[in-house]
Amino acid sequence: MKRFNSYFSPFSLGSFGGFGLLFAFLSLVSCAGDSVVPPVGGVEIRLSPSVCVSSTRSPFDASGSSALAAHIYKSLSFGDYIGGGVYHEALSFPGGSSVGFSVPQYFPSDDSPVYLCGFSPADALWTDLVYSESSRVTSVNRTLDGRTDLLVCPQQSLNKSGAMESGAFRLSFAHLLTKLKVRAVADGSAPYSPSDVWGAITGVELLSVGGAVPATTVSLDLVSGGASYGREGASPSFPVYLMAGDDSYPTEDALFSDQWVAIPSEVSDIGYSLIAPFTPTGEDDLTLKVYTEYFPQGVEAVASLDSDEFTAGRTCVVTLTFSTGDKPIIQAASGISSWQSGADTGGVLD
Repeated sequence: MKRFNSYFSPFSLGSFGGFGLLFAFLSLVSCAGDSVVPPVGGVEIRLSPSVCVSSTRSPFDASGSSALAAHIYKSLSFGDYIGGGVYHEALSFPGGSSVGFSVPQYFPSDDSPVYLCGFSPADALWTDLVYSESSRVTSVNRTLDGRTDLLVCPQQSLNKSGAMESGAFRLSFAHLLTKLKVRAVADGSAPYSPSDVWGAITGVELLSVGGAVPATTVSLDLVSGGASYGREGASPSFPVYLMAGDDSYPTEDALFSDQWVAIPSEVSDIGYSLIAPFTPTGEDDLTLKVYTEYFPQGVEAVASLDSDEFTAGRTCVVTLTFSTGDKPIIQAASGISSWQSGADTGGVLD
């Protein structure tokens, strides 16, 4: 098994053999601006994306003005994105024109295949790039923060003759996570004003998913695009972030803690979180803890989904209805819907 811990740092080399890899890494970086003489009859690998945009504040939905940025890996060996012949670059896809690597890459002249995969965002928070020789799979890990949308493009392959015939190298990105949207409304039939009984909403957090503590880590298989989820850390809950009205997101991420949100008279978006996907059972699928001005200790609200479909790439909406009476309660109703599809990119081979 080959491992490159924190692979964006050349000083964390795992079992790669130290200075040899460091020298190769620095050589690769140093030649990024150098001119490359194309091979005779060479076919360059270029990517020409369709509309691809993303935002760290609102989950990726293929509409907007920010370019999708992703780590793109090229390899000459199935599943191995660490060994020889690997080229990696963080690319931005603004849409419209084709995009190539800063150091042009070409299909092998012997018609052997090129393998490509990608994942987003293109930051340095992905760690522990690992290749397993037994399964011929490279994986990469990340901690979930509840506000960053993660997308993956599974491994694709193409050779020179296939590229000349098809004229395209398509990369298709898909969501790894589930978008949890939290809404709130005052019970209009309540005998007392919910605002007088509850006060303002000061915090929301996710306590459980399917009866279990929410996952906080993901390990991504770059060949299949599949993911496995786990948990690290001692916190018993997962963060929810503030929203600023109807499906809108603040310019800056604001943790839904120590906030001051008036209970709305009409159903309104108040918070969101990007969570590990799960398969609903229809019973106690999501448990939230809601803090208010007059209930600072928090009140649990349990929601069940009328679905048994895996929730990756889908939106779960939980509506909190603040009721009053002899025993004030928060009723949680939930639903699930499709999320905007991932991004398709097509490659134009010049």
